Amino acid sequence: MWRRLPDPRRDPVLINDKRSVFTIQDFVERHATFFRPTNRLKRIADRVIPSLNLNLTTKENYARYGELLLSLNPHPTVLVLGGSVVGQGMSDLLSNPAITFIDSDVSISPRIK
Repeated sequence: MWRRLPDPRRDPVLINDKRSVFTIQDFVERHATFFRPTNRLKRIADRVIPSLNLNLTTKENYARYGELLLSLNPHPTVLVLGGSVVGQGMSDLLSNPAITFIDSDVSISPRIK
């Protein structure tokens, strides 16, 4: 059975401050651990300037992946690595109630349970 990640204020979390890119304090104080907040000008530019990684077939690929999963198992479980941000075209697949997703990432985010 899956459970929520430990709360470092309550549960033990193993982090080696000398070898990790993160510190224990980052997790105790719930700091942004990967996606640092950006200034307003950068956020506006990101919305206006087209992305270099535009993939027009991503949504269809995820739909095909979902169909394949469901053909193998009526209630599959999928581990998503780097799951703190929903990937391009993945929203429809994530909204399928027959598929359970377990999101994992090094950053703290609402999607990581």
